[in-house]
Amino acid sequence: MKKKLSFIIFYILISFIFLNQKAFSDSYSSSASILLYHRFGEDKFPSTSISIEQLEKHIRILTQPEYNVMRLENIASAIKRGESLPDKTVAITIDDAFKSIYTVAWPKLREANLPFTVFVSTDTIDKKYSSMMNWKQIKELHDSGVTIGNHLSTHESMVNLDSKIWKEKIDYAQKRLTEILGEKPLLFAYPYGEANNEMKTFLRERGYTAAFGQHSGVASEWLDPFFLPRFSFNEKYGGIERLELAINALPLPVKDIIPRKIIITNNPPYLGFTIIDESLKLDRLQCFASRQSKPSKIDILPGNRVEVRFQEKFQKGRNRVNCTLPSKNNRWHWLGFQLIAKNTP
Repeated sequence: MKKKLSFIIFYILISFIFLNQKAFSDSYSSSASILLYHRFGEDKFPSTSISIEQLEKHIRILTQPEYNVMRLENIASAIKRGESLPDKTVAITIDDAFKSIYTVAWPKLREANLPFTVFVSTDTIDKKYSSMMNWKQIKELHDSGVTIGNHLSTHESMVNLDSKIWKEKIDYAQKRLTEILGEKPLLFAYPYGEANNEMKTFLRERGYTAAFGQHSGVASEWLDPFFLPRFSFNEKYGGIERLELAINALPLPVKDIIPRKIIITNNPPYLGFTIIDESLKLDRLQCFASRQSKPSKIDILPGNRVEVRFQEKFQKGRNRVNCTLPSKNNRWHWLGFQLIAKNTP
């Protein structure tokens, strides 16, 4: 009888572990790597452009059978609902509506049958800058199946604006895009990736599906759908090695992230989070803060609580933190943050 009881207990424990691991496996599948581009083949702007050769190499990688490039709105909806996505799901996004999207990127992406999203700041189109697409071209992209998203009416830092002003600019851009496209965009990208909690709440109340920053990391159900990360690429950071690192990355399942606000009041800030998947070995977890010469110190507390201690104060403006943990098959768990320091002592 004791042997039978022991066997039953053992079976229950094994079943629990298996189901728990399966649950985390499923949660990893509710994730995607979102890529961010701006310009193509515009050598005068290497910080925001990738070369045509780089674009062609990216396309060759992304069209390999192991990757699943999907429409951003479908990915956002799945993540928001915690629904499963294929392994190595990827989305392509392009900010600002530069003309090289139409003349360089679109023909190549269309030929490769790769869907993508363009986030448009409407005033730059209305002012008919020579470097930008025009409304006819944007409408042509939209009618061909390209997703168009809102990127504010003016391309400027929203955190430096009064809330009344940025609300008006979001709504005005939405009005213009709806007039041109015949439908309301449901996706928003913060200019420069700068946001605060009030903006996230406003977009949610306005009926948007998701919003996106410019900090690296894997978009997943563990993160706020109104501040999802994207891997940004330019000439310097546009090599195949970095692309493959991004599109093979896995999320880091976390909860109880501190600070809860993107704009920090303490400098250096306190950064903490709890990793939910207890099967992960945290001894190789590393966190790196941008624009800091010293590595971040990490304390692992009971219950998989992670506390990140920064050795230096953050500089004024945008500061990014990347936390990575190696996984199997040369893949990495990747969690990114963007924190804004408005004032420095």
